[in-house]
Amino acid sequence: MHYRNVPLESDLQRKILNDLRSMPDCLCFKIRVSSDNGTCDIFFTTTRTGAVLLELKRPNEEPTKLQFNRIKEANRCGCKSFYCDTWESWWKLKIELGLVIV
Repeated sequence: MHYRNVPLESDLQRKILNDLRSMPDCLCFKIRVSSDNGTCDIFFTTTRTGAVLLELKRPNEEPTKLQFNRIKEANRCGCKSFYCDTWESWWKLKIELGLVIV
């Protein structure tokens, strides 16, 4: 796949982490590369959301089968878990989680 002029996952990650860090009552971490495949990219928790795991992808890409399974497993265990591939999908998720009043 040709990625010229396509935003990098790291660009989206930086923007989302900066956004989360600007929110009051929010604790967030970038999850570092681990030997455990399928690990999500960001963990955050707020007084409104509880624990949330976030998998980030390039625009129009979806998580791998293993990552989808990890997202389902986390949700089953009581941790909200999602994936985002654009800044717009992040904003939709923020609205869904009640982090933005519209």
